[in-house]
Amino acid sequence: MEINHSPFNSSLVLTADEVSKCLGISTRTIYRLIEKKALPRPFKLGNSTRWRRKDIELFVAEGSMAAFNRAKQSRDPCK
Repeated sequence: MEINHSPFNSSLVLTADEVSKCLGISTRTIYRLIEKKALPRPFKLGNSTRWRRKDIELFVAEGSMAAFNRAKQSRDPCK
């Protein structure tokens, strides 16, 4: 039996509230970081803003937006 120690829930997408809880910052700070291009960009799902869980997990693991971009490019099979 595998135990999930991740602070992220098991869904594939996260809301702004879920991202803010995982990162320990306010939702307003989430949007400020997006404006500064310091956090992975969200996408729209209907009228809702969502983030791919794997993008946020990779961002946290890499520790910065620059490192996230390098890691994402190296893991992208289409490039």
